[in-house]
Amino acid sequence: MTDGKSENWEKFFSRFSTREMERAFFWTRDRVVSAVAGAPKPEMGDLGELANLPVLGAFVSLKKRGRLRSCMGAMREGIAWGVALDSAAVSAATSDPRFPPLSPDEFYDLDLEIWALGGMRAISEWGVDRANAIQIGRDGLQIEGRGRRGLLLPSVATDFGWDAERFLEAVCEKAGLARDAWTSDETRLFAFEGVSFKKPFVYLASKNPTLARIVAERNERTGRNKSNGEEAAVSASGADKTVSASSESSASLVESVKSVSSASASRPTFRLAPDFFRWNLPSNVQNREIAQNNGVSEGDATNDASAAVRPAAVAGLFYPATPAERAALLDKLERTAQSWQSAENGGLGEVGEDGRFDKVSEVSEFDKVGETENFSKVGEIGANGESRRRWSAALVPHAGWIYSGRLAAATLKRVEIPETVVVFAPKHRAEGADFAVMPAGRWDVGGGESVPSDPDFVERFVAAVPPFRKDAVAHRREHAVETLVPLIARFAPAAKVVGAVIGRATVDELTAAAANFAEFLQNEEKSGRNAPLILISSDMNHFSNDETTRRLDALALDALESLDPTRLWETVRREKISMCGVLPAFFVLSALGKIGKLGKAEKVGYATSGDSSGDRERVVGYAGYLLG
Repeated sequence: MTDGKSENWEKFFSRFSTREMERAFFWTRDRVVSAVAGAPKPEMGDLGELANLPVLGAFVSLKKRGRLRSCMGAMREGIAWGVALDSAAVSAATSDPRFPPLSPDEFYDLDLEIWALGGMRAISEWGVDRANAIQIGRDGLQIEGRGRRGLLLPSVATDFGWDAERFLEAVCEKAGLARDAWTSDETRLFAFEGVSFKKPFVYLASKNPTLARIVAERNERTGRNKSNGEEAAVSASGADKTVSASSESSASLVESVKSVSSASASRPTFRLAPDFFRWNLPSNVQNREIAQNNGVSEGDATNDASAAVRPAAVAGLFYPATPAERAALLDKLERTAQSWQSAENGGLGEVGEDGRFDKVSEVSEFDKVGETENFSKVGEIGANGESRRRWSAALVPHAGWIYSGRLAAATLKRVEIPETVVVFAPKHRAEGADFAVMPAGRWDVGGGESVPSDPDFVERFVAAVPPFRKDAVAHRREHAVETLVPLIARFAPAAKVVGAVIGRATVDELTAAAANFAEFLQNEEKSGRNAPLILISSDMNHFSNDETTRRLDALALDALESLDPTRLWETVRREKISMCGVLPAFFVLSALGKIGKLGKAEKVGYATSGDSSGDRERVVGYAGYLLG
């Protein structure tokens, strides 16, 4: 496409002057306040003459101290600006599926950005030539293919410094498509344009009586006493009309779209085809899942460190929810973990038509080691069927058991598991602290069963290893630790499981935290306490085709085997490998390396989800490694 297309829309976007966008900002803020705090709804007429102007859509983005808090939109060619803005505002305040609903106490810490969109056009070029049709800084992207859709606003590429090719890869990832799907003739690609306006949510709060009261009450509680002049000074940092928005979280590169039409919402997902392996769930579990998918918290939804049990979040999705089914599947995983069949010759066995893991091959089919070069021993199996040794750490996958359970079991089966296991996992959701330890004393794994944590260890850990802190919110819907808890309990029924997640962090932050952890481990040893087993919970590359995933994962695993955290970090970034646990891996390798606890990395196995699902076009990679 040429710049002429943009010129065709210049007159249209000129109608969204700074004055009009500021008017729309105040209207949108009033609509959010009404949805959250029960204040009167603003009149559509307050939007002025643009209220009925046909647009492509509107987006409303809320950021809390610079981090994405919510972003929702309404898109349909020809929708009225006022209607789109109203739908986006209410959805952003109450219905973003990634976050809990907004609360009035958060208003003071928010920035509000509104977007007006137009100029949607189909990209007529094909293959790699599509990248030449995209102009960074002007174009947003929408891709459709394989029944999936993804959208990214124009600011995302500029915020991250991406070129057109990386921007196209990101919108594919948003849609859950293979990273190179943008080159396929089977996908439809669109570009659009937009203008935005951003200010602190409390900018001129006196214009809304309800907001002014909420801000005053918060100031009184927190000891703040900003004058109107000070408030205006704070607001001066907000941008006026611009095509760029502030940086998004790397875990939240996507904007959810709530269509006014019958099209379903486009949302990010952190699990592969959950309907493919859904077990029968009790109605209360189904209700909880529905509530969580709509951003409604339940159970341990606070940071109260005295909470006794962390409620199960993914029982029934990532592993069976009932004790009987869970025990039966654990039996199969434990037996078949005695040998590891190479990924090229199949994975866990067949899956039933109902998606349940009912047709796992019996152990005899997996234990015919030596009959083919495609089989290899997991280890020397003793008379009791087990051979374990002490390792400092292990890399274990955390996907649904039907995909990665056998490899996770094979890895854990090789390890001598002490009294305490510490799982460092990626933080897949934005809520909660970026360095968060689960504070509850037990893990609920469904069906009335639970596994203990180690509260004494947690207290010593958070006191000695900043920036980690106890935070239940970061764990309430996180699957990366929970999925491993029943597996750990199977191989070590007396073990206590401590869970910690790492969200966004720089190399310097991770290095400093790792130094603290290394010192903590040394002090634990000096105090006569047994060293914990450290697990890195991570899947490998996500949602490329099988061939690409295996190639990329081989690069990452080669770096892992070097035991050099910097090399692993740089490889993953340079090759754009979506290894979700690269931050925990960097942290653990750095800490153990500092105290001489790393000497080798022994591979247990590798597979992709395609080995189980049969879908080789969109897979996730899994690896099991022993480190020590």
